[in-house]
Amino acid sequence: MLEDIYDPAFDKPEQAFDVFKKTPATQNLVNTFQSYLAGHCDADELDDALHFSGLKEQCDRIACVAYIPGEGRLIVHREQISREWPFSRIVSRLMPQSHRSPSKTQQSYQIDFIRTDLCAIDLYEVGMEKQGRLHFEIGVDGVQIIANEATSDIFLPGDAYVFSIMGMKQLRNFLEERHSRDYLSRAEIYRIRSTSYLIRENDIIPLYRGVPRVGRLTKRKVEDSIHNAMAHVKKHQSRSGAFQNFYDPCKDTFEKVINQHRKVTDNSHYSMRRHSVGGIACLSYAKCLQGIDWQCVVEKAIDYIKERDVYVDEVGPKSVNLIDEQKSNFRGTGLTLFFLAEYELLTKKDQHRCLTEALANHLLSQISATGELNYCNVDKVNYRTESGNKEHFPLPFSGEALCGLAKYMQTLSAEKREQIYPIMHKALKYSLKKRMQTRSRRYRTLPADAWLMRAVSELWDFEAMRCDLYKDFVFSDARKLVQQMYKVSDAPYPDCAGSFYYKFGEYPNSDGARMDGLMAAYQLALKLGSKEQARFLWRVIKLGAWSLMHLVNTPSASYCARHPNRMIGGIRLKHTRQWFRIDTIQRVVCFYSNMLAYWDDAEAFLLDQHNGSVSNKNENVLAGYQIIKAIDKRSGYSVVYLARTTESNEQVVLKKLIRPQNIRLIEKEVYILQLMNEFSTIKFHEAFTTRGDTYLVFDYAAQGDAERRVMLDGPFRESILDRFLVDMLEVLSQMRARQLLHLDIKPGNILVHRDQFVLADWGNAEPTDKFKSVFPWGNQIYIAPDFYFGERDLRSEIYSLGCTLFYLITGQHIYSLKNSLPLALKAYSAVYLEPNVELINSYKYRNIVFQMTRKNPRHRPSIEELKRLVLSPESAFGSRISGYRKQISLPKGDEIELYRVMANDGVPFAQNELGKLQAARGDLDAAYSMFKKAAEADFADAQFQLAMCHLESNSRVRQSEGYYWMKKASRHEHRKAQYQMGVLNERGLGCKANVDIAVQWYRKSGRNGYRPALKALEKNGIFLGNRIEGVRME
Repeated sequence: MLEDIYDPAFDKPEQAFDVFKKTPATQNLVNTFQSYLAGHCDADELDDALHFSGLKEQCDRIACVAYIPGEGRLIVHREQISREWPFSRIVSRLMPQSHRSPSKTQQSYQIDFIRTDLCAIDLYEVGMEKQGRLHFEIGVDGVQIIANEATSDIFLPGDAYVFSIMGMKQLRNFLEERHSRDYLSRAEIYRIRSTSYLIRENDIIPLYRGVPRVGRLTKRKVEDSIHNAMAHVKKHQSRSGAFQNFYDPCKDTFEKVINQHRKVTDNSHYSMRRHSVGGIACLSYAKCLQGIDWQCVVEKAIDYIKERDVYVDEVGPKSVNLIDEQKSNFRGTGLTLFFLAEYELLTKKDQHRCLTEALANHLLSQISATGELNYCNVDKVNYRTESGNKEHFPLPFSGEALCGLAKYMQTLSAEKREQIYPIMHKALKYSLKKRMQTRSRRYRTLPADAWLMRAVSELWDFEAMRCDLYKDFVFSDARKLVQQMYKVSDAPYPDCAGSFYYKFGEYPNSDGARMDGLMAAYQLALKLGSKEQARFLWRVIKLGAWSLMHLVNTPSASYCARHPNRMIGGIRLKHTRQWFRIDTIQRVVCFYSNMLAYWDDAEAFLLDQHNGSVSNKNENVLAGYQIIKAIDKRSGYSVVYLARTTESNEQVVLKKLIRPQNIRLIEKEVYILQLMNEFSTIKFHEAFTTRGDTYLVFDYAAQGDAERRVMLDGPFRESILDRFLVDMLEVLSQMRARQLLHLDIKPGNILVHRDQFVLADWGNAEPTDKFKSVFPWGNQIYIAPDFYFGERDLRSEIYSLGCTLFYLITGQHIYSLKNSLPLALKAYSAVYLEPNVELINSYKYRNIVFQMTRKNPRHRPSIEELKRLVLSPESAFGSRISGYRKQISLPKGDEIELYRVMANDGVPFAQNELGKLQAARGDLDAAYSMFKKAAEADFADAQFQLAMCHLESNSRVRQSEGYYWMKKASRHEHRKAQYQMGVLNERGLGCKANVDIAVQWYRKSGRNGYRPALKALEKNGIFLGNRIEGVRME
């Protein structure tokens, strides 16, 4: 069943974008901006309006662009907004050019705040298909080209849309034409990203990939899209009845070379297939909306068809095949048949019945004995048979022909349909079974036969044409389409949701034809009475419709066109491609029209499910928060969701704590988060428990974490590193003042919020006076060597911050470690190896990283010393670093050998781990010796292991010794030790039996989330309950 693929993230894709709210302050900016351009206000008013609008971000550069119809555009960009270059002065550079244009009402202005995370790239190395820092996303990434201090050029992210660029090859060619390849090879090129706004007609609109953000999908938006598209089709239909085949607003041209071997001058590539889909689009409009004289358009289109050449088959009933460009095929003939049959059904006029029947007879005659259709019947006046299919077999297969015949059958009497049923069954069974084998290499992971899906849905109205094979095909292809669709929860970029892909991560492929296939599946589900299946498909359809809205040329989306009026109403093929054809319009118009026919009923059914059905409760609403999507599942201890408050619609983050719930740690984390609220810019809102799970609520840091920024944009520049370290040292100062340790400092836990670096995820944090090493919490690559000796303090946090700094500078983990390597190797590296600071170009940061990661914590700089180092210029540091030894390569050897080396050097952690390995091998004496050494160094887990060794003996002396060590481990919050203390007191092993004391230890262990302790309490009739201090219960 399709509903088995249920994913809550098909809904509300618009909420994945950063929040933008139109406020009186933003409207004042628009009014002041336009008044300033008209000379009606002064510069200070404009600068103040920007300041109070809330749109101004901390940025490295600002760009302003004026789009002037008929003349092109003017762009001005400067570094930051400063006293020397205030916003008003940048805007003033646009004024002389904009005043020249006679059509000021259509002028548009774009403002880009270019963020500070510039990253040097090799333009010929990065690409859309590459991962990590080499990935370049057209429309999201832009470039700044710096030839020298005085010469700089910029290609804004949204310029991909403005100049109709969809791939890296196009971008490189564009930049080489603007400059030269030699110029680009000598220049420094930086990746840029920006937050972009469009000011147009007294409105301000956020842009993404240069396209106005769609917002929430509404019925009105769908209707407007269809109206504008059909107005465009009618306006540009020629006197002959042909539709406008192609238009590129970027180049303002109506012609394009579709194939290198076909010249524009003698072949416009306007086929009968494309002509017929234009007529089908008009009829789809007529079935759901009114307002445009569609009949005039359709009749002219039919006259055009009648004037085409035909191939007449002299054998059997009169049949004709339309010839276009000296060839014909069943695709064009099938779609023409669909067009004429639909016209007859809609208007009840049969004046074209002769041509309709002749086309149908031809298609029926071309279904062979096997059920295969002859694809191309006439090519350069040569008759072609079934044997030519192998060479000329088309990607869309036989769907158009069979769909045309299905529509034609609706015009026939029952008696005439009876004659066609066997032929249609034969063709369908071949298409759905044998064709899969004979043409298997032509099939790809993403289905492309939406017309065939529609044919099955159309034929289902006839009982004689119902077959499980056909139904299963439709739902199987629908399932594949859903699986190959970006969801809100996994879309690599917000505007990808609802689009399709062959390979995950590809450029979004919003496709009206495939969505019409899903619409056919929806219609079939209704015919079968499968309401749940239809409900699920409707949610998928709405997401796809939202994605397609990014391709619709609204007046706002036409801001950059030389002639906006020629662009409005067109529907593009891709997000940043500007050109469109009649068939790209038809795909979306037909899908949207079919969708409108079901909109009210489908939405009412969804609303009923939302309001009244107990079995379909809204799983996404929790205690006043609407979950949007999961944004981080990397941790084994929590899942992080992006959500909105149901009251204020404010975006927040929900951190769901994975069960079993550790009550002590939850209470401790809530307490520490409340302490950190005093200075952190990412505020902790509350904690609540619902449906057995506990959630923590925080501000949403839309700029992401430091690790992902390095993965996407590459290593940080030095100016950002200075700011990063200043922010983090302030966090350490606040921790010191509150006597706290974070215990999990790493790039993934450092967020960027309001252009400030903020330390997040305090789940492992502990007060400094209580912490003792139990187990290496957090990412072991970033753990200080101090831990392996049994202690961690603020100097250990400085070490972890140094490892983080190394990653941000180089893009590599310290000591060349990987997360997949064994713990023994990570521990050995931390204890013995030196970081390879030669990977760092800056002498200043070589020195800082080395000092922060010194093995001896006493040799690491204090917070105050680090602040001084950060503020020092590069010239204050020499090329040599005192005490630095070049990195030793990672050692070879198994875990036992590495632990033995460290154990011999008195590393308690290694002694404990070696003891465990020796015990597993049966060498109990050696294991006991290791456990004892580590236990005497106050290593908590070793104390627990040593206690267990003693307790295996029947000797009371040994049991008393075991009790002693177990108690010491328990005081370090070792939950297994706490449970064993309960067992010992309950049974009287090593102590006098005392059930009350046993229960106390079980409680402590249970509050630490240890299941056996919870069961022991239940056995004694005690339940801890769900009440957690500081946590709201729902």
